[in-house]
Amino acid sequence: MIVGRTKEIQQILVELHKPVNPADKTEDIKRIIAINGLFGVGKSTLLRNIVAQVETLNCADALISSNEDAHVKYLPEFVYQLMNSFKACKPGTPRFRSDETDARWMRFSEIAGELKSRDEKTWQRIEERASLRSGAEMMEYEPQLTGDNNFDSTIRSQFKSSDDQRLTLDTGNVISEALIVDLMNTFFPLIGGVQSLEDYLVHTEPVKIVILIDTYEKISATLNQWLLENFLPYCYSKRFGDFRSYNSPYLTPDLFVSQFFDFRFIIAGREPLSFTDSERRWDRWRTTMLELHLDEFTDEEIKTFLKKEGIQDSVNIKEIREVTTGLPYLVTLWADVFKARRAGADSSYLAALAQERIFWYKTDQQKEWIRVAAFCDWFDGDTLRCFEAANTTHREAYNYLRHSAELTRPSEKKQGKISLHPIIAKSIKEATEQESRDVARQYSTVATTFYTANDLLGKYNAPIREALRNLAYFNNFDVDFALPRFLPDDTSLIKNIVLETDDLIVKNKHTFKLDDKYKTVLADYNKLIDSTSNEDKYIQVREIWNNRKRTLEADKQKTEQEVEQLKQQMFEYEGELDLKKKLADDAQTRAIEAENELVLLRRRGPYRLASKDIAASRLAFFMGLILGVLGYVSPELIKLIGNVPPDTGDSVQRALYTFAVVFGMLFLFFMSRAFYINSQRKEQERQRATIEQAEQKSISERELFQRYVKERETILKNIEQLQSRTQELTNNIKIHQEKLNESYI
Repeated sequence: MIVGRTKEIQQILVELHKPVNPADKTEDIKRIIAINGLFGVGKSTLLRNIVAQVETLNCADALISSNEDAHVKYLPEFVYQLMNSFKACKPGTPRFRSDETDARWMRFSEIAGELKSRDEKTWQRIEERASLRSGAEMMEYEPQLTGDNNFDSTIRSQFKSSDDQRLTLDTGNVISEALIVDLMNTFFPLIGGVQSLEDYLVHTEPVKIVILIDTYEKISATLNQWLLENFLPYCYSKRFGDFRSYNSPYLTPDLFVSQFFDFRFIIAGREPLSFTDSERRWDRWRTTMLELHLDEFTDEEIKTFLKKEGIQDSVNIKEIREVTTGLPYLVTLWADVFKARRAGADSSYLAALAQERIFWYKTDQQKEWIRVAAFCDWFDGDTLRCFEAANTTHREAYNYLRHSAELTRPSEKKQGKISLHPIIAKSIKEATEQESRDVARQYSTVATTFYTANDLLGKYNAPIREALRNLAYFNNFDVDFALPRFLPDDTSLIKNIVLETDDLIVKNKHTFKLDDKYKTVLADYNKLIDSTSNEDKYIQVREIWNNRKRTLEADKQKTEQEVEQLKQQMFEYEGELDLKKKLADDAQTRAIEAENELVLLRRRGPYRLASKDIAASRLAFFMGLILGVLGYVSPELIKLIGNVPPDTGDSVQRALYTFAVVFGMLFLFFMSRAFYINSQRKEQERQRATIEQAEQKSISERELFQRYVKERETILKNIEQLQSRTQELTNNIKIHQEKLNESYI
């Protein structure tokens, strides 16, 4: 039973009814119909309906369809299974024979067995080409077979048969030729009155064969290569003369395959057909391709479906859409649950079944990649890296999801990012919560941690983001020791960050640190994104700190020892300073005493020498003699003057005689003193020697005092230098201790 899809079915049937040689040559024929849509949107149901319609309406001669549940591994096996699905749609169609396709598959299996046993490496390279893979799986390796002369030589040395060589080296073309030969043998055998293939062309139209391939995304990479490079060229443009594995007169070389067969393809997958091929080779078939996208049920279609399911109860379509988003598969499950319980939709049960459908044909690793993505509002490789299930494979996971249009789409919340389709994310989250609340809670926490860190780091470029993350491993850090050892390539970058990002970096006395609120966020983020190396990085930081700590403690200890030595030296200097002070004071006292003694000696000693007294006596003698002579001749001299009273002359004469007598007495005094001094010479010399000794002692004591003063000043300067150095070293000890207190861990 199918609901809706009327428009799509009509479009497909119209295209299938169009003849290969229309009367109107301008009529546009769509030979390739590509159907895409989310899981559970009804692609397989639509294909089954088309098969039924084709059989009923006889709008094709035969149908060939892939079995979505078939587990095939290699391209020859897939084509073999495809041909075994052959179904004639018109009466009188001969029994289909797949002899060539069967033979090719059997021989490929034999070759595989032979190579596995004798040359495993060569077999692996053949397997890379022939294995069925999706686009995401194809990205996991880069096969390098085409044009590999060494490999070609290896195959030719392994197999002497040219058929075997071509089957291994050119599998796609060989299996395409085998398929067409089987169809030729079925529909155009040379029997009875038929002498050549040209005879068929006189009376018959090309046989219309519809090939249906479901779940295309599961094997898109391999089938893209086969269809686009091998089979489609045979169907539409090659002659039988292009066949290399079948050189038979039966296949007239100048006849085209398209003269005998009108191949129509219906390909259904979760991704648009063009999305499955990064090389955009499908673009060359754009004019003959019809692409149909299947949407979810409308509200009216949901009502119609429920009515056909016999659900007449009053149901809330809005609630059903909220649970199922209108996906036909989920609506079907909802109806099953509703009919079974008659108690409203069990969304958890729906989610479990939806998850099973989403995970269909996915590997265990791919399932986990999808599961972690379901808990993300948007994601990129860094987002996936936070989850343990995708930490070491986040690049592969992101490439897989990014290229899986069936699962993802451009994010509406974050430009340039991707997200799962909402119904896929919703279903898997609910299923995960149903299976394990702890796992769901853990995944939600991981996602929250990432987005919190991303909000912080989002405004910085990749190198700065990485640098800031690494700083979160430090409790404190410095730029001259820690960074060159932990982040040698980012040291200059982080120095710039320290200078420019005041809102992130806190300045300690001697080190820096991330602001606590940022550090906590980034530390939690590091636990996720560096899950395999997180502890190793903390160990590395601890080792760097231990080295730094040993250096600081050694320097501190050395400085403390130097301070003790300086203190001991200052103690010795202070003792010497006290001694010099005492010696200086004593020398000063002795100098004062010597000066006082010298003053006393000088006071007691003679005031002049005998030579001075003799000189004075001589002067007195001559002065007395001169005055006596003048007194004697003064009368005569006065007379010569004339008019001088006699009394005046007498007075002058008496005065001159008086002064002459005085000088005579002085002469006698000085002469007697000189005689006395000369009589006391030895005593005077002794006294003079005593005074000289006293003077010398005074000078010596004064000089000794000055020397002690200078020595004391020198000691004081040395003490001041030691005190300054001690203070400097004490400050260094304090700084070392502060640095030790600002540990990295």
